[in-house]
Amino acid sequence: MKTKIYVWLWVLVLVGCSDDALKEIVEEQEGQGITIALTDFSTTIPENPENGAVLGTLSGTTSEGDITFSILSQSPEGALALNSTSGVLTVADSALFDFEINTSLTARVTGTSGEAKDTVDVTITVSDLTELLSVQERLDEGETPFEIYTSDNTLLDELYGKTYAGGLIFYLDLDTGDGKVAAPNDHSSSTTWGCNSYNLQETIAIPGIPTFYECMATGQSMGAGNSNTREILSLCEFSPAALACTSLVVGDYDDWYLPSIDELMAFLTKIPQETSGYWSSTQRCRDSGGSAAYAGYSDLTQIAILKSNSKKVRAIRDFAASASVSED
Repeated sequence: MKTKIYVWLWVLVLVGCSDDALKEIVEEQEGQGITIALTDFSTTIPENPENGAVLGTLSGTTSEGDITFSILSQSPEGALALNSTSGVLTVADSALFDFEINTSLTARVTGTSGEAKDTVDVTITVSDLTELLSVQERLDEGETPFEIYTSDNTLLDELYGKTYAGGLIFYLDLDTGDGKVAAPNDHSSSTTWGCNSYNLQETIAIPGIPTFYECMATGQSMGAGNSNTREILSLCEFSPAALACTSLVVGDYDDWYLPSIDELMAFLTKIPQETSGYWSSTQRCRDSGGSAAYAGYSDLTQIAILKSNSKKVRAIRDFAASASVSED
């Protein structure tokens, strides 16, 4: 009996309403049935992305239909673009994603489904990129050649010829980090080696055996040039080639010497020169016909020639793995 009374009441309501009023009631009931919920969006990206780069996708749920997205506001204006259907957020103006200009960008985004809508916050954090420095800039900033090499061993060849510790890098010991630089320029365009007519040698007198002579300044290997140079000047005080090196001062650096033949060839290999040849500090003693020393050439040949010949001179010096470098 109660059921019949409720039905008749509902019929009376319908009969008593106009068509427009009925439509509003239905729409209101339908609208109250749709729900929508969006999720706040945040991300961090490196500065300087390309225009069109995807930042992410806004997400949300709706109980009915699809969500339509739109940007209500953004700061700075024009930085972001939003696909209204997919919710994909992209870079609209890459110039605004510069860490030095904007460390973060924000927006208010709305999503609608029918009459239902929701609004969320978007936050884009921009991270600073360390500017990519050249090898020379890194050296100038205070990194050592060994630190640069150990950070990326593919940079080894790029180190050669770079300015460091008063000269141009041509050798780096990959175990110790020590190395050698050649002076920026030749210090003599044409000079003799010195003491041209005789061998530099020491007399060795040992009781009970005949006196003999030991040829000096004969070291050929890497690291021999410094001791060769000292021996040359102890026995041939006015050697033009050796003096051209030891008298050199570049900035605060005054410890230059005449390279051994191996050091000279390493220099010519890593920093090629167009020359008629350079003197090394490596002497070759001869029994007759004058004394000789080794010279190296731009085609990477080496030969012992009479010290009376005229050749170029290029000084070198050593640097330690952790040596402080003068700014001069």
